Amino acid sequence: MTLLRRVLFGLITLSLLFAGLYTGEYIFYIGFGVLLSIVLYAILSNMWVLYAFHYIQVLDTSTVRKGDKAVLTLQVYNDRPFLYPFLKIYYHTPLSYLKGESEKGYLSILPFQKGEIIHEFDCSLRGKYLLGMNKIEVVDIFGLFKFSMDLTKRPYHKLLRLNIYPRIIKLDHVPLPQITQEGSFKDRLTRTDEAVNVSDIRQYQYSDPMKKVHWKLSSKLQDLYVMNYETTTQPHTMLFMETGPNGLEGIYKHELEDQVIETTTALVNYVLAKWLPLKLIVYENNRKELSGRNPQDFEGIYNYLANLSFDSPFSMKDILDIEAPSFLSNGSIILVIKKLDLSLINSLTVLKQIGVYPIIFFVIHRAYANLQQIQLTDELNEKGIPSYLVYHDQTINEILQA
Repeated sequence: MTLLRRVLFGLITLSLLFAGLYTGEYIFYIGFGVLLSIVLYAILSNMWVLYAFHYIQVLDTSTVRKGDKAVLTLQVYNDRPFLYPFLKIYYHTPLSYLKGESEKGYLSILPFQKGEIIHEFDCSLRGKYLLGMNKIEVVDIFGLFKFSMDLTKRPYHKLLRLNIYPRIIKLDHVPLPQITQEGSFKDRLTRTDEAVNVSDIRQYQYSDPMKKVHWKLSSKLQDLYVMNYETTTQPHTMLFMETGPNGLEGIYKHELEDQVIETTTALVNYVLAKWLPLKLIVYENNRKELSGRNPQDFEGIYNYLANLSFDSPFSMKDILDIEAPSFLSNGSIILVIKKLDLSLINSLTVLKQIGVYPIIFFVIHRAYANLQQIQLTDELNEKGIPSYLVYHDQTINEILQA
């Protein structure tokens, strides 16, 4: 519409000019001058609006939990004696940020007044978001010209940060195996003649004996890592979470990662609420281990999961191969995975045979679910390895109750 109006306006202006040149009548020159003045005013007024663009943007909170609501307020001030006839405001909310799109708002502001856009939105996916205005478009009062400005390139512009933390789901029951600590201790003592277990894996420090080096992990990470040992006989529940790429794009990728975090958070909360020792082990670009023994330890692990990124080069099969020396016979491991294949099933079967009890939570996106994934989960259950298929739009509590 703006282009059509501009073409018609241009044709009329040129017609008046040619008429004046052809006839010599001043009335045509006067009309041409008036229309030309309108063009100049339209251009200058748009440029002035962009130059004197004053605004405030506010989030009512900087940290929320998934499922809560937040409010973004955008205010634009017209402190000039002429009208802001049409402003189109482009801005981000969490959902539009993930989709790579923008929300749009429209304002028309009288002289010495302000315009306001208030947007309440659902915080539906965990993550860190940069919200607020990113672009504006200005149209003059005659509708002839449309100018735009990318606010993200302005040195004074700052986006608002919003952290959405995972939802904490209370679980009624998780089928963790009963662990006989005395039998586990005797078995380890018989095989090693030492009352020690692998307690954690850390980076090599000067003076560490070379016999403690974990060569498989060191070759993977291109840095030396050693195994620490402890004399306790109380086994930990070891929880592994897969943080590699999932092959999905856009909103699907974030929905799947959100479910992985939510499932892991619920499991951590359940184990620590039972006052059972837990180790959460995550492979990003390096190995990260967080331990807890009681409900007070949950907060630190929760904050870590809230800010975790999914950029690991390790598959769960790689992680199990690396971590195998630290698995305690008659202990349990929990895996939260995004990919299940035959090689991983074979590794889990071997672990079951040597007395390690794996429990699998296989997280998939419903839009990409297929029969093969269901069959692989059924195969694990047939082998006596508890396995649960968790869709991105379900809660783990629903799965366990079913």
